[in-house]
This record gives sequence, C-alpha cells and structure tokens, in this order.
Amino acid sequence: MKFAKWLRTLLQQDELEIRRLLNDQTALHFLIAWSLFESKCFSGFIKIDRIEAFARNAVADGFDSGSIRDAATHFHARYQDGDRYRQLMHSQKCPRMDALLQRKVQTFSPEESLFFVTLIVYRFRNNMFHGNKKSSRGCSTRSRSVSIPMRWSSSSLMPRLDARAFQSGEWHRSQTRRGLTSVCSRRRPVRS
Repeated sequence: MKFAKWLRTLLQQDELEIRRLLNDQTALHFLIAWSLFESKCFSGFIKIDRIEAFARNAVADGFDSGSIRDAATHFHARYQDGDRYRQLMHSQKCPRMDALLQRKVQTFSPEESLFFVTLIVYRFRNNMFHGNKKSSRGCSTRSRSVSIPMRWSSSSLMPRLDARAFQSGEWHRSQTRRGLTSVCSRRRPVRS
C-alpha cells in the first residue's frame, strides 16, 4: 500500500483513480507484447534505424499493411499537429518520418505504412517507460501531466490525455499486434 500512496502523491490523483491505475493490466499487456515483439523481430533491442529494414522485410514476407491502414490514417492526422509530434519524438530526429508527415497517407507504400506505425508505437513505448527527462526531478509541470501517466499507461489516465488517439478502440492495436506477431514468428530478426 505504500506504493499506492506514493504514486497518488506523485501523480496528484485521488485514491479511486490510483486504484483503477494499479488494477489495470494495460501496461503489463503492452510490456509483454512489446518485449516479445522486440525480441523476435529485433534480436531483443530495437533501434530507430532498424525499423525501415524491418518494415521492408515484413512486407516482403507477407505482412498485410491493410491491417494497419486505419491506424496509419489516424496517426498521420494526429501528428499534423506540431506540438503533438514534438511530444511524441522529443529530441529524436527522423527525417523519414518528417517527410511522411508532409505527404498524404493514401500515397504511402505498404513498407512506409508499416514503418510509420511501428515508429509511432516505438516512440509511445519510449515515452511510456522513460518519460520526459528534461527536468532535474524527472518531470516538469508539463511532463507531469503527459509523460508520467503515459509511463504508467493506465486505461483510466491515458485515455483522458490521449483519447483521440484511441477513440477507435482496441481493434487497431490488437490487429497490428496480431499482424506483426505473425510476421515476426515466420522470419529471422532484423540485425544491425
């Protein structure tokens, strides 16, 4: 119970909200799925410069990019907002991602769609588990309201912060996870 009290104070949330957060298994499910994905598809360590090769190989091995079309469309629209895009990327630079955001999502090749969605999930993962490290205490006023709840990844806090990103429900995440898992189980991991 000491952890719950500490977390409640840190996040400045009421007891009910913290109970919901700790009872929610979304972060645990994501952590397990991500660990398996990263292990099978990236030899245990994903780096941004390996995502392009992964996307190319996965599509060549039969990944159906149609399964992530709606997610790509949604995230393309979402990250037209420069502030949201900066929040997603923090200080990480990715000229390819910048260029894709300048194009219409309907013109993306299957490889580009998979690259785009995989990179966004990778950045979500980094933001969720590492947060914004700009302040000396690990969270500024701005990052406290964004990075810390995302770091804990509850369905009770995260949808309030990012409701539009997930308003279409669980389906695109589960379809993407199912599609990527089937591709990764059939092929060798991407290596540097």
